[in-house]
Amino acid sequence: MSNGKTLIRGALILTLTGFFSRIMGFFYRIFLSRAIGAEGMGIYQLIFPLYSLCFAFTVAGLQTVLSRFIAGKLALNDRKSAQDSLVTGVFLSFLLSMIAGGLLFSFARPLSLFFLKEPRCIPLLQMLAFCVPLGTVHACLSAWYYARKKTGVPSLCQLLEQLARILSSILVYLILTEQGLPVTPLLAVIGILAGETVSALVSLIAVSLDFQKHAYVLFHLEHPLSYARMLLLPAAPLSANRILLTLLQSLESVLIPGRLLLFGLSTSAALSIYGVLTGMSLPLILFPCAITNAVSLMLLPTVAEEQAKGNQKVIVFTVENTIRYCLILGIFSAGAAAAGEAVPAAVSPNAREAPDRSAEYKRGTRKAFILFF
Repeated sequence: MSNGKTLIRGALILTLTGFFSRIMGFFYRIFLSRAIGAEGMGIYQLIFPLYSLCFAFTVAGLQTVLSRFIAGKLALNDRKSAQDSLVTGVFLSFLLSMIAGGLLFSFARPLSLFFLKEPRCIPLLQMLAFCVPLGTVHACLSAWYYARKKTGVPSLCQLLEQLARILSSILVYLILTEQGLPVTPLLAVIGILAGETVSALVSLIAVSLDFQKHAYVLFHLEHPLSYARMLLLPAAPLSANRILLTLLQSLESVLIPGRLLLFGLSTSAALSIYGVLTGMSLPLILFPCAITNAVSLMLLPTVAEEQAKGNQKVIVFTVENTIRYCLILGIFSAGAAAAGEAVPAAVSPNAREAPDRSAEYKRGTRKAFILFF
């Protein structure tokens, strides 16, 4: 199968998986918003920038470099080096994740009190610390399949992760309500932990079985320090870039509720608005990104493979066509969003005359727009 067809096939599988996962996630967020409320969703969303920061430090750069490095080695039929690099990358990333998770658990209280300014985030961050190593292992092992442009296992892991997250959250919710205990945002973090556990175990089993087919012996790892250096050097700037972006997102999670408080809203209303924005509105708006994310994951190993073979013309052709089609998708999505904005007014002309049942919420939203624009 040609690289073009392989790229399209892999991107299609990832796109369909992404759509199914996002649809499941959409209904899961509806369940969460009703279970823990808009304020609870706001508290839940506050911790995500710190979670993303841990991943940026531990695996963001390494996963990209691993996918590129493995694809290049496999293109030259050097499977042993590809496997050795994966084992080295997983070990490095897991070591970094243990450090990041330990720091997150140890400093959960000061981070919640002085940075997020929300003491209810303390148990959430402490439990989230256990998710970091699991998610790191899953991300690194997925690079093995992305590099080979085989997306079946990562897609399965993504669906199983989402399913485990939903089922575990529903189960905990039923237990809490049956016993008359309060339902807190910790419910959602338990779901994350269950999902990361399942995806890490499935990907680990799949890679182990794959390695056994080719009689790979873990203890025969050759030149681990050399592989570590080759992986860390290009991964460092990528990780630094992701860390910077995540830090800016972390500031956003602090500034938006804080500015809304200065405008006179209560803490509950500010967190509710932030929860609706980041937990409900943005995931719906960014729904088309499932396609572009899938294409980008498949494009990297394709370019790395052709680069190893010296096919510069194929690289240029592939990249130009990818950019063209993604641009068309972006223009179409923007047009669809603009058209969709006019639908409610067209369907229900009297909607504007409906009674205002959430004056504080609407006032806060209006002030947020004034603040940022």
